Amino acid sequence: MARAVWGAISRLDSSALMMRAVAASLQDEFVDVWEFEPGRTWKAKFLSWVGHRASWLLIGQVMHARSAPPKLVRRITTDALASWAISLYQDVPGKWDAILIGASNGGVMHLATALGVPFLSQHFASVLEGLSPLDDVEAYHELSKEVAQRILRRNRDLAVIQHYDPLHNRLYRGHLPILRYKLLDLPEHYQSFIHQRVRPGGTIIFADCRYSWPQYLADERFWFQVGGLGGVPSSDYITGEHEEIASLQRKAGKESVGNWALPGKLAFDMPEAEWGSLPPLRDRVAKFARENGYRFLGIEGEQPSFFSHLAFLVWQKLLRSEDLSPRGVFIETNLQIAPLAARRAALLPLWLPRGTRDSLTFLKQMRENELDSISGIQRKPVFWLPMPTPMISFDMPTWDEWLDVLSGYDLRILGMTRRQYPLALEAFYKAQEDLADWVMEHESPVRRYAQVSWLYEALRELRLR
Repeated sequence: MARAVWGAISRLDSSALMMRAVAASLQDEFVDVWEFEPGRTWKAKFLSWVGHRASWLLIGQVMHARSAPPKLVRRITTDALASWAISLYQDVPGKWDAILIGASNGGVMHLATALGVPFLSQHFASVLEGLSPLDDVEAYHELSKEVAQRILRRNRDLAVIQHYDPLHNRLYRGHLPILRYKLLDLPEHYQSFIHQRVRPGGTIIFADCRYSWPQYLADERFWFQVGGLGGVPSSDYITGEHEEIASLQRKAGKESVGNWALPGKLAFDMPEAEWGSLPPLRDRVAKFARENGYRFLGIEGEQPSFFSHLAFLVWQKLLRSEDLSPRGVFIETNLQIAPLAARRAALLPLWLPRGTRDSLTFLKQMRENELDSISGIQRKPVFWLPMPTPMISFDMPTWDEWLDVLSGYDLRILGMTRRQYPLALEAFYKAQEDLADWVMEHESPVRRYAQVSWLYEALRELRLR
């Protein structure tokens, strides 16, 4: 029964992708991020040189092809979500001394690969068939509301968030409905997996991302979020009179009010739909650990980028433990990830949550605080995997702004050129391929795994800064 609805789970959502990437790395494989079917790659290469609008249309086709029919999504259960997550590790042999559970992001992914342990997400998502019109907040809310309510009635241990991001998830003709699910309790499948695969006395590490965002309460355990992580303040989405938002609304033939508020509703700060962890699960996991003889470590971070910084420090400690000098750095953006490069070639990983101004600011801080202190960094390759996107949003830095932050390095930009930015369809497959090719030619394997105690050390270092 559970397996029958796995097709309703989005494999490309950040939550699912980070788990897929950890599972692939534990099997010494590069994750196939985009999972293009045969024939898509040559079409992407051709359209990369044809024009932005044609590329945008192809993105829409791909997204539609990967959306799920509402009648399947209605059948989502906690059992289906959890069983799908642990199925990713069924071909990974052995037992572990620790496991990561909780909020999903690239930093958590890199912590898991440094430790050599699995990651089980609190978050999941579905992308539903059917478009809502551009900039019509109420239409978007109505489109998947019945599906969400059906899921909630069947699953008392789930919260559901309708996630409407009219800026970053904008397609040419409308918006695909996204439903996000958050576990409120530790599923039986997760409990059994821990008993079977985590050694007695091992550590359960909970990634507790405290990033918040205003959400409308639609019903019990049912929320509606407008916007998301990026370079635009959350208040601008629902209470502001933003001229750039008004301009988008005019182009879509809508009233240019300058925000995307849901009329007649009040919004409350809640854990952000994609990145924030919902509190009840942490308490349930801590209780399970206490009652079953496992250690518990909760890692709190105010932003997804906090976990990226933490993982960078842990990987530094891991390389030092093997007397390895970093061979370089690879900078991932959002879903453009290749975590195995760290273990195969002693490259330090730095994950950026988005290709927006807030991530540019984080990159500047990481350069000042970490990258420039790496011995010989100017002579070592710094790879950047930009995230291709069809929407040139107003919170997106220019190409030159990215290059300015990375000036002075031996910068290797993978999958994209200045002319193609920000939508090079080749980047959907070429960036990871090119990095994997370099890794194969410059292998410097990291054979050890990080110790949980190094997490405590890295956390102390970050708290003191």
